Amino acid sequence: MRICAISDLHIGSGDRTDRFGHAMPEFHRFLDDMERRSDRIVLVGDILDTHHGVVPFDFFGEVRRAAAAYPGLVDRLLSGAYHIVSGNHDECLETLPGAGSLKTIDADGTRVILLHGHQYDRLIRWAPHVCAVGNWAGGRFEAAGMPGALRFLDRFDDWANNGVQRSRTDIYRDRAVALGAEHRAAVVVMGHLHKQDLHRDRGVTYVNCGSCVQGRFEFALIDTATGGAEVGRW
Repeated sequence: MRICAISDLHIGSGDRTDRFGHAMPEFHRFLDDMERRSDRIVLVGDILDTHHGVVPFDFFGEVRRAAAAYPGLVDRLLSGAYHIVSGNHDECLETLPGAGSLKTIDADGTRVILLHGHQYDRLIRWAPHVCAVGNWAGGRFEAAGMPGALRFLDRFDDWANNGVQRSRTDIYRDRAVALGAEHRAAVVVMGHLHKQDLHRDRGVTYVNCGSCVQGRFEFALIDTATGGAEVGRW
């Protein structure tokens, strides 16, 4: 089985807080190509940005507004044709049939685990409600004409997570290898960092599929027949 993993689209409602950055026809062509290349597509979290609405925590309202801003695209992504793993910006999607915060696929004698990765984010783990409020406030500042508010939050998140001695990339690699060893998985796939990575350690391959935010087309492909994995840009 060939699995395509895509994460971190951050589709918003079409206002100043929307970081998606794609024209719909082109993104549909990208999805068409990923469908040709793979047997299964998994959306590995932060498909939508549901934290930046005028009304705080109106998550399903933001889903509706995103669907209105990108007619046909959001419906395609959430139709059930793709497998969904929820992220910290779209946890409400866990209520969809078959969705969840972690997905395990067993095929051809290979186990693949897919999760967004925010579970290992220090700020989200220690203060999830504070993070949610901060995301909402940053979105409101951005919408009010203060560009850079959301980028500032991203930089602060990097600073808070990197720690004094270890990079965020190393921390996620270690967590992925430990998770894979615990569940006897050959491949662990994450997103969240918006940075592609491919690392093998102790029989576990960690893949970060990167992001499709702000006009980027990044993805990962996993072949369960061989246990191989690769990251790519379209």
